[in-house]
Amino acid sequence: PINLGNNVTITLVNGSVVQEIHQVFNPWLSQVIRLYKNSENVELKWIVGPIPVQDEVGKEIITRFDTDLNTSPIFFTDSNGREVLKRKINFRPTWKLNVTEPVSGNYYPVNSRIYVQDTKRRVQFTVLNDRSQGGSSIKNGSIELMVHRRLLHDDAFGVGEALNESAFGQGLVVAGSHFLSFGNISSAASKHRPLAQQLYMQPQISFAPYTGTEAEYFKSYKVVSPGLRTVLPPNVHLLTLEPWKKGTVLIRLEHIYEYDEDSVLSKPVDVSLKNLFTELNVVSLAETTLSANQFLKDARRLCWKIDGAKDVCGNSTTQGQQKLSAVNDDLTVRLGPMEIRTFIAQVTN
Repeated sequence: PINLGNNVTITLVNGSVVQEIHQVFNPWLSQVIRLYKNSENVELKWIVGPIPVQDEVGKEIITRFDTDLNTSPIFFTDSNGREVLKRKINFRPTWKLNVTEPVSGNYYPVNSRIYVQDTKRRVQFTVLNDRSQGGSSIKNGSIELMVHRRLLHDDAFGVGEALNESAFGQGLVVAGSHFLSFGNISSAASKHRPLAQQLYMQPQISFAPYTGTEAEYFKSYKVVSPGLRTVLPPNVHLLTLEPWKKGTVLIRLEHIYEYDEDSVLSKPVDVSLKNLFTELNVVSLAETTLSANQFLKDARRLCWKIDGAKDVCGNSTTQGQQKLSAVNDDLTVRLGPMEIRTFIAQVTN
């Protein structure tokens, strides 16, 4: 790899709310490092492109964070923004790997986060991204993510064309962000889980012309809608609230922590839907399958017979009835770690 950090123009900006370091590596690569007041996270905003190829050499641009943590050869990446999978350099759990691509063979999809742990010092370093990227921990104590690339030759892996995207006659320009979090392993999830939710569900800002005054606008339009009467538990996310058939809405709740990820937040949690919403009163609940195309009591999963296992099919047929009984008279729903439950709710306004 070629290190682009040897000749960097740096500008420092000190403010009462945020401190910034502006880094310009070259005309097509720059970055702003931000630390907000009272924040536990560091934000990095980067801009890459158009990547020059006048030298007829394709380029893959990565950002790498090096630490003094002793982490090799283990690192962790998320799976679709939810569960986290353990990764090991030059290893596959189900077959013996013949390492022919020591870099690309150790890259994995990173949808929302990647982290490394120093188990002796009990320290975790987490990087959260705002888009899906490839990432790895090739070096001990480091994390790297590929932010952009522009190649001139096909890699012979089936695409049949070079990854050389362009716009307006030149290579694409890409802008994005990374967030860094350091902390104790035991409390790391309580920091990166809510932060990942915030990054994924940032408010969408829109603008429209208006000729009146600010006071007139606030009087004419509803600008604040809390939605909920009470705050949800910190380990629960309202995944879906969607109008359904007349008098009903579709509700999905998810537990955003994994089993044994946090000593408190990984525990099962109860959520009452009876008086949760400000403009809806939930009268009754009917649980459905995850996709809401069947009531759970009617669902019959395909049962795969497993050699050496007993009563697998018998246990699976009663799962729906057991789940249904977990909703009691006061419309309280219990969620286990990583569990998503879907309901059709009868409501009144």
